Amino acid sequence: MDVEKMLQQFKQTADETIFRDIQDTTALEGRIRSRLQKQRRGFFWKAWPVGITAAAVALICFLWLPGSIVVSPTDPVRPADPGATHGGGWGGPPAQVIQAHTPSDEEIAEKVEELKQQIQIGMTQEQVKELLGPPDYVMEREGGSTEAANEFWNYSYLKQAGYEPDQSGSTVDEEGLRTGKVGVSLFLAWTWKESKLHQFSISYPKGTDVLSYSANPDGTVKVENLTHPNQQEKVDVENGAFTLDLQKSQKQRYEEFAKANQDEALDGLEPLDIIKMYYYAKETADYETQYALYYQDPDSEIPSRQEFLQDLKTDTVGAENSRVFIKELREHGKEYSIIRQDENSAVVWIKFDNKRKPLGFQLKKTQVGVWKVCWMPIQ
Repeated sequence: MDVEKMLQQFKQTADETIFRDIQDTTALEGRIRSRLQKQRRGFFWKAWPVGITAAAVALICFLWLPGSIVVSPTDPVRPADPGATHGGGWGGPPAQVIQAHTPSDEEIAEKVEELKQQIQIGMTQEQVKELLGPPDYVMEREGGSTEAANEFWNYSYLKQAGYEPDQSGSTVDEEGLRTGKVGVSLFLAWTWKESKLHQFSISYPKGTDVLSYSANPDGTVKVENLTHPNQQEKVDVENGAFTLDLQKSQKQRYEEFAKANQDEALDGLEPLDIIKMYYYAKETADYETQYALYYQDPDSEIPSRQEFLQDLKTDTVGAENSRVFIKELREHGKEYSIIRQDENSAVVWIKFDNKRKPLGFQLKKTQVGVWKVCWMPIQ
């Protein structure tokens, strides 16, 4: 099989297929090439043990006033109870990802970050259905204040094929999370008056604990350790207006790094600075510096410098796709947020003012303590 010929055909038809919205296909091409050449090293990640959690109970107790609850299972893989609305009735994609293996730490972290960026307070139910598909369970409160939350949706992600929880969707599947049969649980609370998203929480395992990320009606966010309430998780979040253009000081630091090719030249720069430099290198065809900005992860399949430069010489379609993507990033990227769960890893999320969904760019710190871009960085 001629792998490069096949990739060339793929790139030439990308704009005419279901990949037409992917402006930069470099990462996808890398995955295809890696699989076809059978160089990917298969491995399974061990799932984090999960402690007992009551995330949904806490959320529901906080939001509900006294009243009766109607629970309607709408799980696409579970037979609906008589009279209940089945999840497929709304159309759209299934709410959850069904898989055979235990979700890895990486898969869980990526799904949590994706949901944080996708879900926004004030969204309508139709917007959420279009984005996520039908919920697994719908819980309704009959009666009560028109200003309080009265309807609650539950989604389960990274769920193992064939697994069915014992309890209903009104509580977090503690057993499933603890045993790795479910990776992430999402709860949404809706207002009675306008069916707008009032509050949401994401429950997920980390180490031996279960954490809950919650977004509140006033715009504040909080991460709680549900297993050990007195040991709260510290999450560093930075937000602001986004511009791709390098400032004078950033360009000077870029030139110093490009000339010296020493990691120490990046000392003190933040993740957003590195992302800007990375795309400046791509835009100016400074591929030597672009490659130098990659984090050399021994567990990834990053090509050698020589292989990387050689591929770029013949990849005219990829270069055009990159040019189009960078143009969109410059013109329509309007807001950024940087999320750091620990000292050595970060995700820079960019939100667009057109129809493109937010994109996350992954970075890691090197042994000398400077930030670099992960290979195939876009989430």
